[in-house]
Amino acid sequence: MTREALIQGKNQIAILENGVLVNYYQHSDSCSYGDIYWGRVVKCASGNSDACFVDIGLSENAFCPDKDKMKQDDFGPFMVETSAHDNKAVRVSNKIKITGKYMVSLSQKGVINISSKIIDTESRNRIRSLGEAVLDKFTHLEGLLFRTEASEANEEVLVAAARELNSLLGTINQGKPSPGLMYRPDFVISTLSKYNKYDNIVTDDVEIYEKIKGLYPEVRFRQAKEYDLFDVKDISSKLVSLTGKRVWLPSGGNIVIETTEAMTVIDVNSGKATGNKASKDAVNKEAITEIMRQLRLRNIGGIIICDLISSHKEAEEEILKLSKELSQNDPGKPVIHGFTHLGLLEISRKRT
Repeated sequence: MTREALIQGKNQIAILENGVLVNYYQHSDSCSYGDIYWGRVVKCASGNSDACFVDIGLSENAFCPDKDKMKQDDFGPFMVETSAHDNKAVRVSNKIKITGKYMVSLSQKGVINISSKIIDTESRNRIRSLGEAVLDKFTHLEGLLFRTEASEANEEVLVAAARELNSLLGTINQGKPSPGLMYRPDFVISTLSKYNKYDNIVTDDVEIYEKIKGLYPEVRFRQAKEYDLFDVKDISSKLVSLTGKRVWLPSGGNIVIETTEAMTVIDVNSGKATGNKASKDAVNKEAITEIMRQLRLRNIGGIIICDLISSHKEAEEEILKLSKELSQNDPGKPVIHGFTHLGLLEISRKRT
C-alpha cells in the first residue's frame, strides 16, 4: 500500500492510500482534539461518579468523565478528547498526552511503552534504556510511548525530542491566572503524525515545506501555477462525498448515511445491482469498503450500525474479516463488534 499526503495551503490536508482519498482534514480555530486548556473544576457529579464539569474558558463548561483526585475549585491542565457536537459538550481529560514524531508523553509515572511494530529485541532494549534515562533526566515527563519511527532515530535525536516535550509540559504545568487555551498542536505536524509512514508528501506552501522537511525528508514542494494542488489529484470533486447523504457504489448499489444523536446508521441498498446471491455478496463487500472509508473521511465517531443486504453466514464472516483488515489503517481505531441477532453490523470508532 502507498500513502500520500497533499497539503494545500496551510489549512487543508488530504490523505490518499493507493490513490484513493481516505482522510480529509481542515484546520479550525475552534476547540478540537489535542488542544490543552487550563481549567477549573466547577462541579463534581454526585454519588459514586468520578465525572465533573470544568471551566476551560469557553461559553459552556466541558465534561470530564474521570476527575481522578481533583476536587471542586482545583485548577489543572485538561486535554480535549472530543469537540462539541450533536448538542454534547466538549469532552476533556486531565490525562495529558502530547504527540511528537518519535514519542508521545504519557501521564502515567514511570511508564515506558514501545510500539508493537518495533519487533527487533535489540531495538526495543535500546529504546527502553534510553526511555528510562530520559524520565530520570526530565522532571516534567511522567511516562513515554515510543512510536515506530523511534527505531530509526539515533539517541541524540530522541533525547532532543524528549527535551522539547519536557519544555512544553513545563510551560503547561505553570498554568495561567484564569481558564483558557494553553497549547494547540500544529495543524500540519499533528495531522501528519497520525500515520507512521508516507511514500510521498507534497505541499504548495513554502513555509510548510521549510517547517517539515527536517521531519519528513519525503516532502516535496510544488509551486501552485495553473491548477491548485487538490485539482491535480481531483480531490475537490471527491470531497462532495463528505456531504452527500447517499454514496454510490461501482456496482450500482449505494449506502445511505444517517447521523442521529445516539449513533450513526448506515443502510446498504442493492439499487441497480441485481442478480443472484453472488452479486449481493459483491455489493456488501463494496459497501463495507466504502463504509470504512467514509468513517475516516467524515470522522464519524461513537456507535455505528450497518444494515447490509441479508446474506449467508460465510459471507458475513468474509465481511467481518474485510472490515477488520480495513480498520488497521484508520487512526480512529475502529472496533468491529460483529453482527447482531438481527443481522446488523456493529462498529465503534473514536473521532480523531
